[in-house]
Amino acid sequence: MKVLWVTNNPCSSIEREGGRTIAGGWLSSLEKAVKGDITLEIAFLSSGQKQEEFTHDGVKYYSIAPYNSHNYFVFRLKRLLMPWSGQDKYILKRLESIIRLSRPDLVHIHGTEKCFGLISEKMGGEGGYVSYDGRKIPVAISIQGIMGPYLRKFFSGIPRKDVRKYESIGCKLHKKSAFRMYRQMQHQAANETAILGTAGFIFGRTAWDMDETGRANPERRYFTVGEIMRAPFYCPEKFIGHSSCDRTAERDRILLASTVSEGIYKGYELLLRTAAALMGKGVSFCWTVIGYSPDNEMVSLSEKSTGLKSSELNIRLAGRMDATCMVKELAVTDIYCQVSHIENSPNSLCEAMLLGLPCIATNVGGTSSLIENGKTGLLVSDTDPDEFAEAIISLASDGKRMTEMGDRAMAAAKERHDPQKVKSQLLHAYEEITGRRE
Repeated sequence: MKVLWVTNNPCSSIEREGGRTIAGGWLSSLEKAVKGDITLEIAFLSSGQKQEEFTHDGVKYYSIAPYNSHNYFVFRLKRLLMPWSGQDKYILKRLESIIRLSRPDLVHIHGTEKCFGLISEKMGGEGGYVSYDGRKIPVAISIQGIMGPYLRKFFSGIPRKDVRKYESIGCKLHKKSAFRMYRQMQHQAANETAILGTAGFIFGRTAWDMDETGRANPERRYFTVGEIMRAPFYCPEKFIGHSSCDRTAERDRILLASTVSEGIYKGYELLLRTAAALMGKGVSFCWTVIGYSPDNEMVSLSEKSTGLKSSELNIRLAGRMDATCMVKELAVTDIYCQVSHIENSPNSLCEAMLLGLPCIATNVGGTSSLIENGKTGLLVSDTDPDEFAEAIISLASDGKRMTEMGDRAMAAAKERHDPQKVKSQLLHAYEEITGRRE
């Protein structure tokens, strides 16, 4: 069986020039797990100016450059001026040519945030297929986030008026403003409505994404397909020499950690307010934030909106880290905190659970499918920093409870993200859709 993946991520091909995966590492893990069982080819969205094809470690890759041009000046001009609808046109044209070259038995699109899923309509298919040269090829779509609900939660943490007032001129000039991101997400959500409305086959992993896709299209077939996390989170002792610290040991302060990515709905302002609540209650702690550096625009915007300073709240901004560095950091952490206002199944939370950390997460989107409240973690409101602070204090005060909760979290995560189980789920879905057995 030949399967063509379509993704934003270069997957393992990033390694061909010595690159390291920071974001999207789970896709590389999945790629390595299944490529021996199917003929796998990957089309990925590239930041380069030229389309190219190459083979790396037995997998053929096709790059999709949305501003394709052999002239660098023209390429830069297109990046500056081309509307998102123009990018979609280039992407879909290239994707159609790749499908015709690849001639797969199934097209597997990872995510709905780009226009990839519109390829069915472009290639004359319906109900989750593409048609060409007398062939009818099924198209399956994996759910990552869901743009519609994300759009509705976009300004949950920082109101629009504060964004207008405090966002930097430099951010706006570099076309990275929150309002530009919001408009882009509006465009993505409109595409997503069309994609989900006609999708025939959906791969998801939470009760939330099952419900959301079912409302968009009750006729779609839904398959539960998990994710394989990055290797260091399964075997930390192999990478750092030990699995974890003794979280029942007496400390003079609580060690907290969060991974926060870009976006004002990712909850950094909630983290600031929760840290302030902890300080107000006289709690001694250090809160490490992976993903943000002191000069990050979101840090500045959140601080100005809340009137709180990270440097005055025992917050350590550690910047971006690869998987091994993250494992080292989390191995000496007492509690992992997920602060986002909307998520489907955040990999950072899944990875923390794999390491056996007791976790506290905002009860939004699909997180309740990851955490059984009170057993494998704690779920709290994304609008109440005092509740979040009280959950931290309560959990940190009971070393036995922390250990037991962390152990249960690890067991649940290992079962959910077991590589062989996920591989089996995916291959079974492929076989069900295509009717082919290898």
